Amino acid sequence: MSTPVSDSAPFDPHAFPADLVAAQRKAAELYAALRVFQETLPWSREPHPGFPQETERGRERPGRPATPGWTDAEAAEFDGLLGELRNATAKVQSHPWWGR
Repeated sequence: MSTPVSDSAPFDPHAFPADLVAAQRKAAELYAALRVFQETLPWSREPHPGFPQETERGRERPGRPATPGWTDAEAAEFDGLLGELRNATAKVQSHPWWGR
């Protein structure tokens, strides 16, 4: 539930309402959880044969090993976390406090 914003109170840019702070904290925690989970996943969502490392005129392009891709469970967990993160950030961005 949103904290009502009083127009009669002087504006304090550091006085965020508690529900907005909680929503921001939730978004930050979801982002961290998503990043930690991503570190455990193969580099490609789909199976890929990989590609070799190349050096061309002094420029190096790192190679990638073959990957089996993500399992259905991994993809579902990633999509779920990403969906929760999108909802949490939407709640932060559309909070009525920003209208002040």
